[in-house]
Amino acid sequence: MTRLGRILNTIGFLAAGACLILPFLHFGQGSEQGRYDISWNGWDLVVGGTPEVDFEQLMWSETAQAYELQEMPPEVLLMWVGDEQTFQVSGSAVLNLAVVLISAGALAAFLATPRSQRILALCAGLGAAATLAFGLWQAAANMHQKWPTAPLRLGYGAWLTGGLVLLLAALNVAAAIRARPAASAPADSTT
Repeated sequence: MTRLGRILNTIGFLAAGACLILPFLHFGQGSEQGRYDISWNGWDLVVGGTPEVDFEQLMWSETAQAYELQEMPPEVLLMWVGDEQTFQVSGSAVLNLAVVLISAGALAAFLATPRSQRILALCAGLGAAATLAFGLWQAAANMHQKWPTAPLRLGYGAWLTGGLVLLLAALNVAAAIRARPAASAPADSTT
């Protein structure tokens, strides 16, 4: 693995880790009367946490002299559905493993041989993608048990993280294939 490849690998895995602060799972509903969106970032799903709540309600606007959707404090929505603990999720061991694998991919550049760097980065990328997929499925199933009618959706953070680790795994496969020694040509036996 070239020096540039090691640097890009490390930066790519660090970027995938940074994507954990982006929205991973969310649900919400809207109508002409109001809209709400409740979202958990990746870190909330890894270690447990409370979501970010956005709530807009149709209210009279004196300046516009009409009804408009206006942003409301999350406490207004929470008055109807319960406190913040209602939406708290517990940490996931599977997603913790995904973070460990992403970290291993970032640290792969510090191994001794280029071959071992590619193998670790490839395994870390594929393993992180698989554990992310399973961990998100598990989190969505747990949320569906609590709120069966809530339409859960994957956030862009989940797509970015999964896409990055799969891309890094594919690039390491390509680097491994390119680094393989060429097969020697058979000897000419016409003599």
